[in-house]
Amino acid sequence: LGRPHGQKRETSIAGVCDGAMRHTDGSYTCAWEAQPVPTMLAHEQVVETRCNDLARMLAADKPPGTMIQFRFSSGRDPGSAIVKHLVAIDDLSLSHEEAARLHVMNVDFYATLAAGGAYRHQSLSLWARVPVRQKGDDTNSGLSAFIPAVLDEMGRRGIAKLPQTIRAIWAETADDSVVRRLLRDEREAREKAEKVFRLIERECPLPLRRFDHEELWEAVYLGHRQNAQSVPILPYVYGLDVRNYLCGETIE
Repeated sequence: LGRPHGQKRETSIAGVCDGAMRHTDGSYTCAWEAQPVPTMLAHEQVVETRCNDLARMLAADKPPGTMIQFRFSSGRDPGSAIVKHLVAIDDLSLSHEEAARLHVMNVDFYATLAAGGAYRHQSLSLWARVPVRQKGDDTNSGLSAFIPAVLDEMGRRGIAKLPQTIRAIWAETADDSVVRRLLRDEREAREKAEKVFRLIERECPLPLRRFDHEELWEAVYLGHRQNAQSVPILPYVYGLDVRNYLCGETIE
């Protein structure tokens, strides 16, 4: 179809930089891989302690509006356990020929099951979104940017070409819902968010491993483009707007 049915997907994610996502409202999101500890058959005290530890992490002092999510996902496992097993026995040789042949047959059998989708891979991740407000966030877009720009242009050129001036300034200052800051203010906002991320890492009772830049981009991209089979490599451009990458498919 030249124009598929449906509406373009929307997202608040504007960029990915140094292991954190930057949203259009100026907030930041960080993600970690969490290692769940089985407690279903554990003593009641162990379960209560775990709940209290999680409650302590949630109750720690954070900026108003901070959002913390635990995401549990289950997908098709291509046979990671088999690969680990083969790597582990790579340096070992089975001296008994028939035993080695039997072992290879068993590995092939389970590899066939894995290729058929018989196994699942489960993962738990922790995501935290921290809102950050700076003094100049409301003065660089919309009418707050349009009116000063028009007055400045009128002071330089007069009112002879006022209609053309208004159209040009409006096109330049049109609000695209993205909060823009000076580099100094952006670094300060990022540091405020990082302090909250470090607080969550310290207070969380689960072992955490922070997603690096590539892992975070892969999780975000595949979460938006669910029909995608691969993840594009982002060009190294500071301040790159990634919304066109994430919103390129239509949904009904």
